[in-house]
Amino acid sequence: MTMEQIKQLVTAVQSLTQEVQTLKQENFTLKQQMVRPPSAGEIPHSPLPSRKYDRNSHKLKEFLEACIVQFSFKAAYFQSDRDKVGHFIANLFGAALAWDTPLVTAKNPILDSYLAFVNTVKAMFERQEITFSAEVQLMDIKQGNTDLLSYITGFKQML
Repeated sequence: MTMEQIKQLVTAVQSLTQEVQTLKQENFTLKQQMVRPPSAGEIPHSPLPSRKYDRNSHKLKEFLEACIVQFSFKAAYFQSDRDKVGHFIANLFGAALAWDTPLVTAKNPILDSYLAFVNTVKAMFERQEITFSAEVQLMDIKQGNTDLLSYITGFKQML
């Protein structure tokens, strides 16, 4: 090997060493920017502030939208359907929590599917709200000073 070839190799090694150092620094910086996934058994502390759900169907859509936002912004914490269902359940209270407790106690398989769980919640609480709304409307209907035909038309519109 000639002296010129040795100088070229030394220069190449120095260049590669510098690139390795640069890559190490970039790798370190990227690791610092990553969201740390939760460790085994760690429960993320990320409740939905003022977005707990009791059973009011008017608030169910808002609550579901808030969950979707949380799931997308904190994806590392909600990697499985069970994680999402657990977070949903952790933010229930009142009648909704009382309804859900037997599912959790029995380890119902619906808890493993977020979509199935949400569809069950919707079926349960939206149906109750429709029934409640109809009851309120029936209690409030009065003929008053209107003619019989207008009264009957108003009643039929409720149905």
